[in-house]
Amino acid sequence: MAAVENLLIDGERVPSADGRTFETVNPANGEVFRTVAEAGAEDADRAVRAAARAFEDWGTRTPIQRAKVLHRWADLIEAHAEELALIETRDMGMAIGDARWCAGNAAAVMRYYAGAVDKFFGSTIPVDRDGIVLTFREPIGVTALITPWNFPLNIGNWKTAPALAAGNTVVLKPASLSPLSVLRYAELGLEAGCPRVRSTSCPGREARSATRSSSTRSSAKSASRGRPRSASRLRARPRERSSG
Repeated sequence: MAAVENLLIDGERVPSADGRTFETVNPANGEVFRTVAEAGAEDADRAVRAAARAFEDWGTRTPIQRAKVLHRWADLIEAHAEELALIETRDMGMAIGDARWCAGNAAAVMRYYAGAVDKFFGSTIPVDRDGIVLTFREPIGVTALITPWNFPLNIGNWKTAPALAAGNTVVLKPASLSPLSVLRYAELGLEAGCPRVRSTSCPGREARSATRSSSTRSSAKSASRGRPRSASRLRARPRERSSG
């Protein structure tokens, strides 16, 4: 029996708290491709707490220090581009040519934000003859990022790279239909030198709401890409909390 693809939380591959799993299917032949740990509410909360601890380190690093890590990550994505492309093709059915382009784009986007790290500037605003107003751009903390099944590697990277470049930490929840390229991408980030900076949950349907609930309770910002109904539910969470 093939090994289960566990969650990536606090820099380690771990099973889900309740031991649940789900299967991903290769669309080309209808056969099971991998068995994946299914995150639940406890796992989502654990991921957010881990990302909050990591922010104490990552959020205080200098722009140059963060840029070095992101450049190494881009190098690793390039070095493992064929592996990532094959995972994408088998996990979600993307044509191999397109999947190879996506892997190259992921490296290019990561390198772009590595170069942008030291270019997040504040403003100096003259308000009168005797004074000025200064604005500063600072990291906000944990960001909870929720991505759809199509283009999982690229959409996850488009959200993750700028968040990390700005000094934030990330909990990334890929779609349960195609989570595997994101898990491998996250492992490469750890290899690049992100010291437990990224905590990635890889859930099934139940954990979609669990991750959103965690994000509104414990993290500074959340972003979701998918159906309008899903976005509406995400926006409603803070209202539910404040009125409860």
